[in-house]
Amino acid sequence: MFNLFISHSWSYSDSYDKLIRLLKTKPYFEFKDYSAPRDNPIHNAGTDTVIYAAIRRHMSPCSAVIIIAGVYATYSVTGSNAVSPPQGWC
Repeated sequence: MFNLFISHSWSYSDSYDKLIRLLKTKPYFEFKDYSAPRDNPIHNAGTDTVIYAAIRRHMSPCSAVIIIAGVYATYSVTGSNAVSPPQGWC
């Protein structure tokens, strides 16, 4: 089983939804999605510092991080820090 964090924006959820559907069609690929839930998006967390901390909390149990590049460039609340691995991960 893979623990996944998928970096995305709920404002552009179509790409995220398509990826989840694709992953679910593969019977040999088991995963748990640690992405921010639709009803409690991270971008509502407040300051950048609080947002970064929330993202890292979601990422910490994950074995892989997926970044949907097409939508990543369209929103910049979190900027490049959101996809930087937490200190000590690499």
